[in-house]
Amino acid sequence: MTKLEFMVRAFALQNEQIKIMAEEQRTLLEYIIEERKNSDNTYSDIVSDGGLDPRTKYEAERFKREWVGLTDDEVYNALPGYPIDYQLEFYRAIEAKLKEKNGW
Repeated sequence: MTKLEFMVRAFALQNEQIKIMAEEQRTLLEYIIEERKNSDNTYSDIVSDGGLDPRTKYEAERFKREWVGLTDDEVYNALPGYPIDYQLEFYRAIEAKLKEKNGW
């Protein structure tokens, strides 16, 4: 067997193995899709770290937190160096935007 014949056989074998792996993955994907269709456990949303929230939509409602803002003193301590007149105004504008974005 020449080196070229060996390389052709090796390529054909690898190609066949790739086809088998692709078919197995396609079968697995079809199974997962079918399972998801039949499942009532829908995820509620994507959480801040990029993963899925493991609670169902129905359970997520029970765990919603109440908005907790900063007190005036906490704002003043958090924004040193800004003129006092603008610290609270600046913070409240950011807080309002965050509430808007998060549906509060």
